[in-house]
Amino acid sequence: MVNFKSLGLSEAELSKFEKLGIPYKKSLKKELLAASKIGPASEAEINELEADFGRLPEDYREFLSTVNGGVPDRNGFVLNGKKISLSEFFAVDGPKNISQTIRSKLVGYENRIPSNSIPIGGTVGGDLILMFVGGHGGFSGIYLWRHEIEAENAGNEFYGNVEKLTEDFSSLLASLV
Repeated sequence: MVNFKSLGLSEAELSKFEKLGIPYKKSLKKELLAASKIGPASEAEINELEADFGRLPEDYREFLSTVNGGVPDRNGFVLNGKKISLSEFFAVDGPKNISQTIRSKLVGYENRIPSNSIPIGGTVGGDLILMFVGGHGGFSGIYLWRHEIEAENAGNEFYGNVEKLTEDFSSLLASLV
């Protein structure tokens, strides 16, 4: 079983880092504190996401309604013999200044990721974990989206930089090492 830490940091955690000499800009501190307070997604938030993308798989709906994003305690997965480190899974939504949400990633990556995909997580190297639902365009399952291989003019319908990881969210969690 994978356990999850909050997307942000509490006052106590921030204080510990500051005592170690790690300073935080006021805006980052505010974002980290707000992210630490994100709770399980409401049925309304999940329904809004489904209005845009179709019915989400049950395992992912359950994750959102109980965890709703976070940093997994096991964060590595292997693709083509290479270990890749996952930084976090995104929450559906959150306060306006939170960048680790599906909604903020959809805005930030508009016309960069395939339009039939949902950004559900990120890697340490800046790549995204995408979920394709409904089998649109022959894609379904969980994929790694590589930011280094983006097409210059293809917009959001370029699939040359996605590699399949697993068939479903539960399999992705089970594969984490």
